[in-house]
Amino acid sequence: MKTFSSFFLLELQRLFSKRNIIIFILFFLLCQYLVQVRINEYKLKLENQEKFQAIERTNIEKFMNYSQYGTFGFRLLFTPPAISTFFSNSAVISELTAFVDSGIRLRIYNSLLGKNLFSDKSGGFKDLAGIILLFGSLIALYFGYDSFRHKEYIKFISSFSSTKRAYFSILFSRLILLNMNFLFVISSALLLTRLNGLRFSGDEYVNFSVFIFLTILLLCFFLVMGTIISFSKSNINAIVATISIWFAFAFLAPGVITNIVYQRASLIESDFKVEMDKLRQLMNFESRAIDKQGRFDLKNANTDPERQLAESYWKKEFKEIQNLEKKRTAETIKNTNTYQIFSILSPATFYIAMNNEISGLGYGSFIEFYQYTQELREEFIIYYLQKTFYSDDKKVESFVKHDENVFISRSRIPSIFFFGAILNLFYLAVLFHFSFSRFRKYIFGLPDQRYQELKELEMELMTGKTVVLLTADNGISGQLYNFFTGQDDGFDGVVMLDEEDMAADGNREDFLYICRPEEIPGDIKVKDFVRFFSRLLYMSKRENAQLYLDLQLDTVESKLFSQLTDAQKGRILMAAAINKMSAIYMIHDMARGMPVDFVMEIIDILKRMKEDGAAVLYLSRDVLFASKIADRLTYLLTDPTLPKRIDTFQSM
Repeated sequence: MKTFSSFFLLELQRLFSKRNIIIFILFFLLCQYLVQVRINEYKLKLENQEKFQAIERTNIEKFMNYSQYGTFGFRLLFTPPAISTFFSNSAVISELTAFVDSGIRLRIYNSLLGKNLFSDKSGGFKDLAGIILLFGSLIALYFGYDSFRHKEYIKFISSFSSTKRAYFSILFSRLILLNMNFLFVISSALLLTRLNGLRFSGDEYVNFSVFIFLTILLLCFFLVMGTIISFSKSNINAIVATISIWFAFAFLAPGVITNIVYQRASLIESDFKVEMDKLRQLMNFESRAIDKQGRFDLKNANTDPERQLAESYWKKEFKEIQNLEKKRTAETIKNTNTYQIFSILSPATFYIAMNNEISGLGYGSFIEFYQYTQELREEFIIYYLQKTFYSDDKKVESFVKHDENVFISRSRIPSIFFFGAILNLFYLAVLFHFSFSRFRKYIFGLPDQRYQELKELEMELMTGKTVVLLTADNGISGQLYNFFTGQDDGFDGVVMLDEEDMAADGNREDFLYICRPEEIPGDIKVKDFVRFFSRLLYMSKRENAQLYLDLQLDTVESKLFSQLTDAQKGRILMAAAINKMSAIYMIHDMARGMPVDFVMEIIDILKRMKEDGAAVLYLSRDVLFASKIADRLTYLLTDPTLPKRIDTFQSM
């Protein structure tokens, strides 16, 4: 736990850099602004609902009789729940009304019936859920990419714990911090709705927690994908991969699924055809009625023949109209299920599909509204027939007694959610495993053209001595790092420590790898880095105070590593190494390019390491410096300035 908390605090401080704070504030303000806009729109809808009902109550006075009332009917308004303020722009439904009458009316306008319901919607990102998908996924990708892209730095800090601990500590620290920031944004948005006087129902709060789960799942997915990108050998390839993955999952996959489902929706009877079939049923009834009774006269409405005709319409034509509606409803439900099944194939599409239903503005809400319209129409037909053919009431009374003409949508969770959640958690687990496998290959992998003769290297380290390996090849440091960390697959050489073969008995002594200073990420503050290794090494306050004094950190502790000179960085790294007090040190050409005063400090530090009883392996290409520090010199003649590589090791 000490290791994780140390990594967590370091990543926490890296997160709160000035640049990241500015980005977060802008993102936070954008989210709150969009939520406030949607809240204002929702309040306007509630006001319009009251106006709508007032107009409908007034309209009833225009009808002279129930025959007119039955023909024209009344309007039905769709009203979303309060939770829709987080999703209203990215959901399926924006505004929706319906007519309820005694038959049907052919309406030519932008209908959501049939195939049109599944068409691609414009916009989609101008609300909280949309912004999280658009920018949150991109931020998560970058946050993951930035986790492990400094390979030598990761190898250095892994020496303080272990490679596995370093990987999971950094990864989970970033996952926690990223999600904490987004949870803060979402919680603030929820508070904003409360401050505006909106109240959620109990189900809406439950479903809001599902939205939080979907957000966490989405961000974790993109962050782990970002870690996989960070193991790329080329920055250009990493940038291309980041943009490609973001576009593929945030835009392409949802677009492809929408297009597939839209094409499948062609199997649904078209709105025009259904309306024409319904009109044909009415015309059949009118033709039959004229043949039997002649033109309808309201004065004869209460006669037995007219009642029999009305009842025959109820039993025959109206039932046929209902069957047409039920068939279209069944086809719509089938296509909706297809969309939701396809949507669970990736976290981004799963996030979109589930949020549509949570919003109360999705396909499920439309279907429920449509079914409610048909049920209300059936009740209205009964009311119309009763008043027209079985009553002598002259004054038209409204069928709507309370709020029947307002449909309050509800937030819902589709039944496929649980299967989708399990499947996407499985995807995430596979990504975690793949990311860790790639991480191990990234850290312990070697160049394809490695020096095969290094497998047969014979090297003797000694306690209290410095051995210098002269080489210009960076791949050699990786092979030696693998050996000392127990990842020496295929190593056939001999590394002796005080005349004991380390490879033969599988023994690995306490080991610390010290990278070059420029490998440390520039966004780390000096004081945070010092606190990091101080916590890992359980340094006391007195030891910390002495460290600050020795390194003169008071003047640079608030600076970033990018603001330090290489010599200042090197002093901090070497101080961390000394306090680690390892049995074996491997130092990668620390003195190269350094000023003379720091080179002299390195020589003193190496002496101190030897006095503490450590075995030091120093990799360098500088023969002159090597001669000053080496108790034993081993060199591989692989300098690229030579015309040809010499395939022998020589020891001195």
